[in-house]
Amino acid sequence: MKKLLSLFIATAMALSLVAPADAAQRPRAKRPVPPPPVDAHVGPFRIGNPNVFGSGVAVGAASTGAYFALRERGTLKVPGDGRHFSTGAFLLTTVGCMTLAPMFASAVVWHAEGRHLTSREALGLGAGCIIPIIGPLLVNAAFDSHPAWR
Repeated sequence: MKKLLSLFIATAMALSLVAPADAAQRPRAKRPVPPPPVDAHVGPFRIGNPNVFGSGVAVGAASTGAYFALRERGTLKVPGDGRHFSTGAFLLTTVGCMTLAPMFASAVVWHAEGRHLTSREALGLGAGCIIPIIGPLLVNAAFDSHPAWR
């Protein structure tokens, strides 16, 4: 086993010494500068980028479905829960939504627009998982009132 591990480490080191020299020879391709993000509104409310909004709605719907699938599990019930509510399933799906929403939205925005997710968009997605509809509006209001956060 030690010989196999030593062989693997030696091979990795040899490849790491060869790869940078090869990469330095090729000219670097320039990526086009992406256009500024689109700003959409629903009535008087600013929802931001439609790709981010759609991603948040999709992940929110999926986590709601996961809650309804998990709420009858006895292992997720907390003493004092009512007949139709499971605190454990609610917390599990909320944390899952807060984790997956920025990841999914980042992949969608990168594929569609070629840019990274901004912190405003990521925090808005997380707030939308905790308080649907109102959470992102509160995050947008906070970022609008503090220009230094941009």
